[in-house]
Amino acid sequence: IAAPHVGGGGSGARAVRTLAVVIADGAASAERVGTGTALARSVDEARARIEALAEGDRVAVISMSRPSAEVVATSDRGAALRRLSAMASSEASVDVAGSIGAAHAVLSHPDATGTERRIFVASAWREGTVGSMGAIAAPAGEPVAAEVLTPPVAEGANLRIASIEAVRTAGTGPEAPA
Repeated sequence: IAAPHVGGGGSGARAVRTLAVVIADGAASAERVGTGTALARSVDEARARIEALAEGDRVAVISMSRPSAEVVATSDRGAALRRLSAMASSEASVDVAGSIGAAHAVLSHPDATGTERRIFVASAWREGTVGSMGAIAAPAGEPVAAEVLTPPVAEGANLRIASIEAVRTAGTGPEAPA
């Protein structure tokens, strides 16, 4: 006599995953963090997530300094890891909206239909350095699991030069005190 197995009912097959990895590779990524850089930390964290993917899962690696709507997910983890390893810090500005848009395009692609959709964002930003960001829209109303890497602890002051005014620099210029 057959009896239902408690907690069973499924075939045990796991869902195929589509992962969009977004890496900030702008100027802030060159910051020293411990013995490496913020970019190296981001790449290591992303590598761990890509290596944890199973056969048949898909991944796209998106650069924040050079996002492209043409990025597509691949089941070739080796290719994704090579793209990740080739990333270098850039003096280019980052395009947050463009890179999140590229991730959204990857997760909205018909190949991602029916997969478990995930986005992983890694950056060296500090609180208050990026304006408010709205929620990442789920493609076709389907859920997207989002993970954002916790920013590294700054080893020094998080400062930047906004401008240099010669008049007020080192007491020089026509308005300097006599």
